[in-house]
Amino acid sequence: MSHSNEASPEWLQDLLDLNVEDAMARLHTIAEAHPEDPRPHLLLGGMHAQAKHLDLAEAAYITALQRAPGLDIARFQLGLLQLTTARVSVAVATWGPLDRLPVEHPLRLFKQGMVCLTQDRFLEALPLLREGILQNQGNPPLNVDMQRLIDLLDPPERAPEPDPAAEQASPMAEAGREEQPAAPEVEGHFLLSAYRNQP
Repeated sequence: MSHSNEASPEWLQDLLDLNVEDAMARLHTIAEAHPEDPRPHLLLGGMHAQAKHLDLAEAAYITALQRAPGLDIARFQLGLLQLTTARVSVAVATWGPLDRLPVEHPLRLFKQGMVCLTQDRFLEALPLLREGILQNQGNPPLNVDMQRLIDLLDPPERAPEPDPAAEQASPMAEAGREEQPAAPEVEGHFLLSAYRNQP
């Protein structure tokens, strides 16, 4: 339901023709003209995060939530940003209200998967993230980000490369070797994936 002090939908289409700097300037103008509309701040948060202005991104997401506490995508993105800056407890607290969503809601599933990741519960995180993708019909770019994370945690199997040195290794040495699975580099993915729009 549109509110009288919300910006007209045309402003979003206008942004597509602008470069990043001009789009951000335009969003600031729109935000000032429509102080209770959370959407310009939501987009500013994403743009600031993409430019690695993380403090400005966090402030924009917080402002969006102040104007619309039920704007769940802003809450999810804010928590994700806080997670990338190693404030796990803050992120979990930010995500807390997402628990009011239906159990099959994609943002709740993604949030639960992320919390599992912070506790190194990778086997529990993967099905939650996958189910979130299946349930998410309204935000395809977010699905792309979550799929990248899944691929990082559980990369597709590849045929092993033949290793001539290994073939000539002593059987006794091979028997004493224990292979340990490498820990996925989760934090790097969050920073690269959550705030970049890459094809």
